[in-house]
Amino acid sequence: MKTTTKVLLSIAVICGIAIASCKKYEEGPAMSLRSKKSRLAGEWSIDKIYVNGTDVTSSFLPSGTTYKTTIDKGGSWTSVMTNSTGSTTDKGTWEFVDKKENLKMVTTGSADADGDTSVIIKLKNKELWLEQKSGSNTTRTQMKQ
Repeated sequence: MKTTTKVLLSIAVICGIAIASCKKYEEGPAMSLRSKKSRLAGEWSIDKIYVNGTDVTSSFLPSGTTYKTTIDKGGSWTSVMTNSTGSTTDKGTWEFVDKKENLKMVTTGSADADGDTSVIIKLKNKELWLEQKSGSNTTRTQMKQ
């Protein structure tokens, strides 16, 4: 009986360590039953934007402005920014790069064929955090479904 308990306890400890070390993104999740593509697909709204740790959400999205990005599993995306003067729509393609640790988005018709690549900080069912570095600035965009 004691041997069985020790074996089960050892297996539980090993599984716990294995799961904890499998965490792909800095802020999680540690484990998910949904694929990364399934978690990424959906309609996302900006919750917060930080530049070098400072919240700049109200500067980027003044009162009455909305920004929604719809990402589909097939590799395309559409973003719509709406304010009092109308709306602007961008479309393009997306793909995971660097072992699915980064998200590359290319805007259709853009002169920048390489697009923008962001580090995925968090990718949960209803939460997406992306980070981009440009010179000395680090921008973190937190989105929710």
